[in-house]
Formats: sequence, structure tokens, C-alpha cells
Amino acid sequence: MTADHRMTIDPDLRQRIRCPATRKPLRDATAAELQRLNAAIAAGSVRTRGGTQVTAPVAAGFVVDDEPVLYPIVDGFPILLSSEALLLS
Repeated sequence: MTADHRMTIDPDLRQRIRCPATRKPLRDATAAELQRLNAAIAAGSVRTRGGTQVTAPVAAGFVVDDEPVLYPIVDGFPILLSSEALLLS
């Protein structure tokens, strides 16, 4: 998947995407956020909200500004299942 996933998501849909748990707006994860997340994944310390350990690096995702979660984008598709959100703290 390319780092610029926004080209694969319809702009109108992108504006409507919300966090499924809180209904708050989502924004693109920054390169720095992804770098920190992937370092934590490599260290074995990242789990999904559902409790599954994350082992694969994340190339892109959406975050909620005041929530410690990231919704990954896999093969151009945002995974907007609350149980699949990656815990950032």
C-alpha cells in the first residue's frame, strides 16, 4: 500500500468517516505517529481494543485527536471496527 492512502479513498467518503465508538471525526495519522506506533509494534507492546497483539507494521491509519486509538488502513480500506482499533497508549 502506498503511504498516500488518501488517493484511494473517495474524498466525500473521507469527510464523512467517524470513529465508530465515539462518532468523533478522524484525521490522518502523521508520519511521526506511525513511526512511534511501528516501534511499539516491533517491541511487542501494541494490542487492539479487542485484545489481539499486533505484529505487522502499519503504513497508514486514522486517529481521533483526544482518543488513544488508531484505525488502520489496510490495502486502501479503513478498518473501522472498534474492536480492531490499535491502542496507542
